[in-house]
Amino acid sequence: MLLTGYSMEINKAAACKPGYQPLYCIAHLNEDIREVLPYLNAEMKGIGFTENPPSMMLQVDDRQIAIQPNQITINDIRDGEEADRILKWLQQKINEIWERRAEITPTTKTASPLKVVDIMRILPKTNCGDCGEPTCTVFASLALQGKRDEQDCPQLDEESRKNLAECLKRR
Repeated sequence: MLLTGYSMEINKAAACKPGYQPLYCIAHLNEDIREVLPYLNAEMKGIGFTENPPSMMLQVDDRQIAIQPNQITINDIRDGEEADRILKWLQQKINEIWERRAEITPTTKTASPLKVVDIMRILPKTNCGDCGEPTCTVFASLALQGKRDEQDCPQLDEESRKNLAECLKRR
């Protein structure tokens, strides 16, 4: 086990909207986890990675999570309970990935975010409406949101269906 625990502090962020006071959490880690970061980045498809100092960013739902060797910061949380749930999940992922590191090719590269145009490159672009959407662009937008997938486009051949399934894993 690489990460045995953490201590949390919850802070108020600067209010961007009147009447809304977001919170953020800083978790101080019991261990230095710098060695797992490239493996974590490879498995969890980080949206940002820096080598010096080592750190990575994750996008989980509407939250950004910064992971550094000795701390994890989570933005826009409701309360300490929510922060603790997210941190326990991350601790489990960190330890699981650390245990499987021999099977993982570490990377310091970041995955480029999936865009509608990436999905459009695979779709037939016929705007046939067989999927129930008026255009392939609408279908692609819904696929990006997770509301459509490769099974929902009847016009895709088997190879395109596989390519779209692989592409949608980047969401």
